[in-house]
Formats: sequence, structure tokens, C-alpha cells
Amino acid sequence: MNQEQFDRTFQFQPPPKIASKRKKQVLQIFDCLTAPEKLFKFIISFFPILSWLPEYDFKSNLLGDISAGITVGIVHVPQSIAYAILTGVDPVYGLYTSFFGVILYMIFGTSKYVSIGSFAIISLMTGVSCREIYDSIERDFIAAEIRYVDQAHHKHINVDFNNLTDAVQKIQVSHEELVQLVTLTSGIIQIIMALLRVEFMASYLSDQLVSGFCTGAAVHVVAVQVNKLLQVEVAKTSGPGDLIKVSFFIT
Repeated sequence: MNQEQFDRTFQFQPPPKIASKRKKQVLQIFDCLTAPEKLFKFIISFFPILSWLPEYDFKSNLLGDISAGITVGIVHVPQSIAYAILTGVDPVYGLYTSFFGVILYMIFGTSKYVSIGSFAIISLMTGVSCREIYDSIERDFIAAEIRYVDQAHHKHINVDFNNLTDAVQKIQVSHEELVQLVTLTSGIIQIIMALLRVEFMASYLSDQLVSGFCTGAAVHVVAVQVNKLLQVEVAKTSGPGDLIKVSFFIT
């Protein structure tokens, strides 16, 4: 069986062209503005809570939903605290993430079976990125101090090393602010990617690649939290051989 016979047997339909699809979406938007009923459906598509909340059966579903919510909340509390520590911020920020994320998804979400909250891999990657940014700021500050002292030495200017920070300004930023910056930047990038419709790139990621990535990330997550579980002080490491260094320091 060749490709043409396969398509004919299984009634394959090629995806619509992007230009025609965009044109249809624009026409749908203008069509919604001409009729109140269509406009209401258009608004509901952005706020799904307006469609299911008026039809919600409180008598039959409320007790079960409260029980399910309490169960999921009990799971989320220790999980969010652990993921906040994994990111490198205070545990209370993990609770904020789990609480406000659920409220937003209740308004804009489309599935009633999804539990929204922190994620181990994202927390780990955010923490690593922020530590690298903070280390880069420290290196730049030290390099600026060295350049300042070197220039003062060549110009025969006396340098007061006790007040060196007054002469060389350092970027004052906390780890929490770096986490907020990385999170905001990641969200903007994801919005741009959604507008450009680059989700097709995920089809090039094989199951073996995704499985290997998840397994490697799980090992990193465990390695980062072992020292806290055993209450052992371990020096922060990064780069190639990080897991080997952490294992050596713990043992």
C-alpha cells in the first residue's frame, strides 16, 4: 500500500492552510460582533466558568467536590513547600503558587479534572537559572572592582578598600526578584510561541527523548533534595559532573 492508497482508505484530510484558517478566525470574530448570542458565546470561550457555573448541580456535586478539593489541597501543601525550596525561595511562595494558580484556572480553565500547582522540573530549572544569573552578577561585580583598583593604581590614586562598594555600584537584587523575572519572561515567551503556533515542534520530540529527559530531571530533583532530607550541609555546585559532586559531598 502506497501513501495515496493509505490516505484514500483512511480518509485522510490535509490540514487547512494557515492563511485560510486565519481568515476564518477573523471572520468569526466579526460575525460574533453582529449578533448578541454569538457575542455571548465568544466571551464564554475565554471565560469557561460562565458556561458551567450556571448549570452546576450544587445538591448532587458540592459535597463530593469539597471532599476532592480537600484531598488535593492536602497533597498540594507539602508538595508546594518542597518545590519552593527546590526553587530556592521561602516555602510560603510555594503556597502562593498553589493557591492563586487554582483560582485562575477555575476561571479560565476548561477541564474539571486537572490539578494546577507547582511542578518539580520547572521549579528545578527556575532555581538553577536564578542561581546562574546571581553568580553572573557576582562575577561582574568582582571584575568591576578589579578594574577600578587597577585603574586607580595606574593613576596613583589611593583606594579605600573599606568603602570600595561606594565607588563600584553593585546590582542589588534578591533571589525572589530573580525568580519573578524568570517566571515573567518565560510566560511572555510562551505567549509569543502560542501566537506564532510553534507547537508543531513538539512532534519532532520522540518518546524516547521525552522519557530520557523526565528520568534525568527526576534524578536531579532527588539529588538536590537529598541533603535537606539527611540534614547535611553540601556546597553548591553546577556544571558537568554536578550529580557526582553532590553524591561525593553527601557521602
